[in-house]
Amino acid sequence: MKIRYTDAFDQKDCFLIFAFKGNTSLKIGEIRVCQGKDFYEFPSLHVKWIGVHVDYQRHKIGSHLYLLAARESCKRGLPLQSGSTRSEQAQKFWEKQVRKKRATYNAEMFAYQLTCPPPKSLDGLRRR
Repeated sequence: MKIRYTDAFDQKDCFLIFAFKGNTSLKIGEIRVCQGKDFYEFPSLHVKWIGVHVDYQRHKIGSHLYLLAARESCKRGLPLQSGSTRSEQAQKFWEKQVRKKRATYNAEMFAYQLTCPPPKSLDGLRRR
């Protein structure tokens, strides 16, 4: 299955990245990353929302959206952070990134943070 991803585009204090099925206009995924302040009042870029259509889940689309958002966040000078509230799927994603040493968890902020520069991949496959 061919997936097409958009470049990040700004919308108010956020940037968005979309995933489309091939060359169609069928949107199957989206990530929204917004500017804010972290627990210590430092600027941050955090995932406000991520979603993949149920028919297209388990195809690494969400992981790739996170990776593209992490790259864009690092270009903007800040690492990508999770929001303080996360779905069960998002929580599992972030925990996996910590286990693989791609992210850290800050208990005071109730948030995860990916490294800058981001890793080459955020999926669960082992690279040989």
